[in-house]
This record gives sequence, structure tokens and C-alpha cells, in this order.
Amino acid sequence: MKTNSFFAALYLAAVTASVILFAAAAGVADDTRGDDPPAAPENPLAELATMEYRPTSLVKGPLRLAGSSTLEQGAAFWASGFMQVHPEATLTIARTSTDAGWQALVDTTADVALLSRGITPAEIAAATTKLGRPPVIIAVGFDQLVWIVHEKNPVAALPWNPETGIIPDGAGRDPPRWSTWTDAADQASVPVQVHGSEPGSGTRRYLERLVGGEAGWPGPITGHDSITAAAEAIAADRGGLGLVGMAAAGRPGLRRVPLEIAIGVDGDVRGSDRPPNFRPLYVAVVPPTEGDWPPRLREFVSYVLSFPGQLDLAKDSLVPLSRGEIHAQKERLGWPIER
Repeated sequence: MKTNSFFAALYLAAVTASVILFAAAAGVADDTRGDDPPAAPENPLAELATMEYRPTSLVKGPLRLAGSSTLEQGAAFWASGFMQVHPEATLTIARTSTDAGWQALVDTTADVALLSRGITPAEIAAATTKLGRPPVIIAVGFDQLVWIVHEKNPVAALPWNPETGIIPDGAGRDPPRWSTWTDAADQASVPVQVHGSEPGSGTRRYLERLVGGEAGWPGPITGHDSITAAAEAIAADRGGLGLVGMAAAGRPGLRRVPLEIAIGVDGDVRGSDRPPNFRPLYVAVVPPTEGDWPPRLREFVSYVLSFPGQLDLAKDSLVPLSRGEIHAQKERLGWPIER
């Protein structure tokens, strides 16, 4: 059994224009680096059009998803598409945070964790001890993030490297950079104030990592209950700085600032070399100790790593995986790859 190729083609035709516009808009905020990164395809879904979802069996019953609000809408599209193929399956989504979604997976109150940051070795070790086997974490897409400042902030670019980030702590570093901005209106110095989502979210963790480098950002971060609220706060703060998705970056009163990447950086995702403003998004599941995967988990993950599942992410203005990145995730799962 397989999904109808006609519907796959219809889906592709329906969103091609919007995806191309999304890719073009993303190009405006592309980060700069010493070596030019590989050019992204005009339509990131085009190379995935033949990767149809081919279920091996129909499944029924509940499947519980929980975690990052960044993936909430994409997961809702997944649920709708999956249940069209498997009408007796019921997918529920608990919008919490990456931390809460991971804990729900470990506590077995969720079957799939939605994650907007990577999971640390210590977290995996603790989960393995409790569950008796390690969860499997795979990348499912990317959220293209951009740095924003107040519209009157004159800063032209933000130099970055993975060791020091973009706003290093002044201790032991001479001179400390980016402790203040120069206000364009009256040339007065104003303190840098970093704005982000509340602690516990993947977006907040990613912000701390990029802004402070390997050691993390030791300074204060003003937390907000959403990325939209953080963007609104920066629009009202001459010293504001934040890392947000493309949609929030277009609000009035803000200006996007490119990241200057000083050195080449290894990507976080196996099989990928995207620059660090592409934040990987993940799902985590608990595989069986032996034997075949539970059908509901196997079919759901297969759907997510197919053309329809990646199309669902693009509908939410998230960036799909490339064909090579999908193959790399299947290798991570130990699944066969159809080239």
C-alpha cells in the first residue's frame, strides 16, 4: 500500500510558490561567513518529491506527542496528514517545552518528544538508566533563526565563533565586546539587553549557546512567554538583542543583523553542514529492546521522514531536511535507505 502519487504532486504544486517565496525571504537574512556555504535549492522540497510515504501496515490507537512549541503547528500538520492515511490512529499533542517533552518521554507519558534543541549526554544517560535503553533522537527539520535589534541600532554585523559567541563575558578577555551599543539617535551608549523565551525552551538554550559560545552566556536574559513577545520587547528597547524565527523578525521597529562566522563550523546534524543560524529540530522516541518497532512509532517516524511529512513542516515556514539529511537520519535509526 502507498499514498497516492497524485496527491503528492498536488501538494507540491499547491505549495511550490509559497516555499519559493519563503526561501527568497530567508535569503535576505542569510548569515555571512569566510567560505560561502553551499547554496540552498530554490525549492527545498523539489528533491524530496519522489520520497513518498509508503506505510507497511495500517495502525490504530493513540500516539502521544509532547514538547516544543516551535514544532506545535508542524506537529499538528503531521497529525492531520498521518490520520488521513491511518484513520483509526489518534494523535494528541501537548504543547509544553523541550524540557517538559523530553521528561514526558522519559516518564512514558508521551510516545514522541518534540525537541527544539539537542539532548545532552547527561540527559541521555539518565534516561537510559530509567528506561533500560537509550531513546533515539533524529533531526526532522530546521528553524531558520535571525538576530534582531532595535531599528535605530547602528550595528552592522555580529562577529561570531563557537568558542566566544558574540557577546563574550568581559572576565579575562580584553577588550570585552558588545557590552554596550552606540545609540544612533544621540550617540549615547546603551547597555546590551538580551531578550529571549523563558528558561526550559529549546529556543532559549540555543540563544544562550550562540550568544555566549561554549561557556554559555553568563549575563542576564530577559525572559518572555513567547518569541513574539521577545520581538515586541526588542522593538521597544534601544539596547535589545534577540534570536527569533523569520516570522517574528518582520515585526515593525526591528532590524535584522547578519552573523559573521569567523571559522568553519561542524553542523549539529549528521549529514548536514548548515550554518549555525539553522537550528535543528528533533523528535525522540524510545525504540524496543529487541524485535520490530511498535507499528505506530515506525509508521509515524516514516511519515515524518517522507515528502508529505517534510511538506507539513514547510507549511509552517520551517525548513525541510535535504534528501541526504533524511538518509542520514534513517542510517541513525538503522533503517534501510532507498536511493
